Amino acid sequence: MKRLLKLIASLISCVLFVSVASVKAEPKTVTVELTIDNVVYLIDGQPQAAMDTSFFVVDGRTMSSPRLFNEAFKIQMEGGWPKEVILKNKNTVIVMPYNNKTVKVNGKQVQTEVPVLVRMGRSVVPIRFIMETLGATVTWDPVLHKVTIVYEIPSS
Repeated sequence: MKRLLKLIASLISCVLFVSVASVKAEPKTVTVELTIDNVVYLIDGQPQAAMDTSFFVVDGRTMSSPRLFNEAFKIQMEGGWPKEVILKNKNTVIVMPYNNKTVKVNGKQVQTEVPVLVRMGRSVVPIRFIMETLGATVTWDPVLHKVTIVYEIPSS
């Protein structure tokens, strides 16, 4: 009887180990909606805390505080005034110097249409450039003045 119980316990342990070991962290898809001249945005339809500055347009590009990327998409943010803004996810590092359209993506120089700027004492960055560089889909609704971003957060 003891042998049978040990055998059953061993089988259960093996099944549990295999099922736990085979579970992978699934990537999470996040949808963010924001409107020009507004400080509140939505994550998966839920309103979030107000940003320090509203979303606005410069030369046809929507700008945001880098805080959005950290809070909404779990993208790491480093650097700061007066040097550069650095944004990182699992696969990509974007280094954006202030007032310079030449940035680095994974060490390679790339041109942006709008550089990192300072507005009301806060850094602001071009949303589409950053999110498309990180693999997101970004759409613009010209009637509602709304940006929608769909991003798959890389699994760790």
